[in-house]
Amino acid sequence: MISPVGMLASVGAAGAANSGQACNIHAVGLAIGAAGNPASPQSVETFAEQSPQYLGIVADGKSTYIGYASDWSINQSDCSVTWQNASANFLVQNSTGAKYVLVVDENPNLGLIYNVSREAVLDLGIPTTTANPTYSGYEIANSSSPTSVPVTYAEADWTVPSVSAPTGSGAPSCDYTSGEAWKQCLVTDWVGLQNSTYEGNESAFTTGVGEVLQTGTIANYTCSHSGSPCYSSELPFTGYLRASTQYTFLDNHLSYCSFGGHDGSIGDSITGEVGSNSQIGLSGSNYTDLLVDWTYGSGEACTSTWATTGTYQYVHTPEIYADYIAERPSTGGFPGTPTALPKFANTEFYDLEMGTGTGHQLNPYWNYNNDWGNGLYMKNEGTTLTTTGSMSSVGGDFYVDWSSSYNT
Repeated sequence: MISPVGMLASVGAAGAANSGQACNIHAVGLAIGAAGNPASPQSVETFAEQSPQYLGIVADGKSTYIGYASDWSINQSDCSVTWQNASANFLVQNSTGAKYVLVVDENPNLGLIYNVSREAVLDLGIPTTTANPTYSGYEIANSSSPTSVPVTYAEADWTVPSVSAPTGSGAPSCDYTSGEAWKQCLVTDWVGLQNSTYEGNESAFTTGVGEVLQTGTIANYTCSHSGSPCYSSELPFTGYLRASTQYTFLDNHLSYCSFGGHDGSIGDSITGEVGSNSQIGLSGSNYTDLLVDWTYGSGEACTSTWATTGTYQYVHTPEIYADYIAERPSTGGFPGTPTALPKFANTEFYDLEMGTGTGHQLNPYWNYNNDWGNGLYMKNEGTTLTTTGSMSSVGGDFYVDWSSSYNT
């Protein structure tokens, strides 16, 4: 965190109510769609780049705009929403070569900067093998021939896991090292869509380009060199990436959300969905990420829209897998260097859903049970795996567990 810049009262347009029905992520999405987007991508980018806070920070470095997220508050009594701010994200490289993401929380309509912070540059990708250094979870297709019916929707619930320092011989220290990629211990939980089994390699499409849309939370265990106490924290995010067959990123747009100034907390109850607007119930041909934290206040939501056409086009090909993943992210581009993994008892994904076209949501268990998907097992970089439990036929529930010591 750099420094607060006048955390002012949230301002936004009120969303549509839910007419007394249960407040869930589907109703929140419809309310956000009815409320409209108070700030355009161009206005968010331009206002941040012209602000003195931004100019003072990036004066000696290179900066690339990588996208933004809108933050909303939720009134769960009627499922109405209020837009709070936009979180503009920039990839910055300073004069020493160090890279970080600069997050500018703003309301360009009112000319206000609420907060500016530095966050880690992370690469959240696509699973490459069933037993690998970075992923644990499931990726599910719609059929044994995934390209025939694209997957257009994925949803899951989870609780942000409680994380702590890994123990045992060779365990990482979870230290942040100045001037390098952030070296704290991280585990992300996310739901998403992807267009291939592998990250750019063996793509199901002739373009040879791997693509993933995702939203989730980052549980972070950090110990600084300054001698201050270690601490746990959580960051919400939305993301889009494409990678080529040469294992290089063509686009990497991981955007951090601010939830109106509250990033989130360990133990919060989360729901995430990624899907085409027609599947979610919104207008247009775009894809939308929606992440809801039900624990903070009355509820907070974060959205990003990924355009299929126009100046801000991101999505290029149909998606063929739904993903429900716990990940140890990487730094330094693909394949990059995996960050350290914190210790955690388990994290549960539950009430999993997936969909095709504009059709109803399906329990992905049935597709996985017919061998239309893969189970993934994340290595701890010791001799043990972070295991993925069996998927349940009811709700598609499963656990990701690591309760053993490091290198045992």
